[in-house]
Amino acid sequence: MIEKKPVIITDLDGTFIRTSMHEMLMHRLFELGIFSQDLAKRYFYFKEKWKNREEHDSFVQFERSSIDIMVNNLAGNDFKNIKAISDEIIDSSWNYTYVFPRWLYYETKIAGYSIGAISHSPDFMVERFSQKHGFDFWSGSLYEVDNEGKFTKNITTTDKKITVRKLVKKSNNYAIDGSIALGDTMSDVPMFEAVDFPICFNPTLALAKEAKKKNWIIVQERKDTIMVNGEIFDKNMSWVMFVERFFYQH
Repeated sequence: MIEKKPVIITDLDGTFIRTSMHEMLMHRLFELGIFSQDLAKRYFYFKEKWKNREEHDSFVQFERSSIDIMVNNLAGNDFKNIKAISDEIIDSSWNYTYVFPRWLYYETKIAGYSIGAISHSPDFMVERFSQKHGFDFWSGSLYEVDNEGKFTKNITTTDKKITVRKLVKKSNNYAIDGSIALGDTMSDVPMFEAVDFPICFNPTLALAKEAKKKNWIIVQERKDTIMVNGEIFDKNMSWVMFVERFFYQH
């Protein structure tokens, strides 16, 4: 009988990666003139609102506007061309990662976990990034391509809780018991609720409040300092030690 492996599933953009794959692609499409300057003005208007923290939900506004621009304006563009551009982006930036998620990746690999990634970024970017890092499975937003190889306006986004359950259920190799989730926004809550060990990494205010209510672990990484529930993190500890220290004594 095959022994089932527990899984760790991480959000990518702003969690594992220091930036967003979706955002990097947007910037490149503006630079190349594939997306117009009018769209760039709209995009950077919402980005500045977020950077200036003008409203409590500025990040959500920026995120929604960015996705709307991408979906509606990729339509009609050649998939192979956009894929080549996105591949260049990933190949030059795939190692721009946070320290804590990287530690978690290596420690759980040693402990026998299977590693997965879930992201709302385009699936073709998620796939290349995940392959670069040696993830065992991944899921991203599926951008539909027609018979002529052109993008349509149809997109299937990732439902994180359903994806976690499906990935585990359909495989004889994965087990939900002992599983871990890492994420940074409220969109990751369904993923947290599907696992045994939820970890909120650099959470938004809304997620931090939710984490406090549900007694979830909060990890914050800033410059060369990592804090776990307000305590300085020791990178020399193992995953087993981390669980004993921050979950079982939590």
